[in-house]
Amino acid sequence: MSITRYFDPKTAEEMRLRHGIVRKSGIVRSIDYKRQFAEWKKSKRGGLGLLRLAFEHSLLNDGRCKWNNLGHLCHLVYEPESAANTSETLFLLDALKEKACKNEYSMLKAESWKALDPEQGVEVHQRYLLRPKSANWFLGLFKRWQRADLLVVEAVYIEQIHTRLELRLYPAPRKAKIKSIPALMELLLKD
Repeated sequence: MSITRYFDPKTAEEMRLRHGIVRKSGIVRSIDYKRQFAEWKKSKRGGLGLLRLAFEHSLLNDGRCKWNNLGHLCHLVYEPESAANTSETLFLLDALKEKACKNEYSMLKAESWKALDPEQGVEVHQRYLLRPKSANWFLGLFKRWQRADLLVVEAVYIEQIHTRLELRLYPAPRKAKIKSIPALMELLLKD
């Protein structure tokens, strides 16, 4: 094997994927994606209506949306009806991020990575980490080290095979603003 293979970006990426090496990067959205996202929000099928319906049906034990509250972790998993439609899942991911940023949360980190699933292919993870907004601007400078709630909104998909959307809430040990999935969904899904 020649040493030039390590300097060719395409070959290096193929080697990383073949050997299951994970590389994190920021989430980057193209102009076409942003245009499609805006059209999706304006359309009748757009918005968080599908997630709201699935969550309401989950109270009656529907299979597409599952959630639990464990105290130190509140977890919700939503699998859309059309599992091969990754753009719908990514639109929901960004819509939830926008809704959370409008209501009491601020962006902490946005990251994406790929992992190799030997049987199905490349699994892509995209997630946003959100923290509650701080009323005091001075405390806002040190929010990374504060013990506060953490909301993780993550989309996991393998192209044309399956997609899922996960919400994980890690409530603060002492002063948690939101302590359960129903309270979080009420905040995120209100009009």
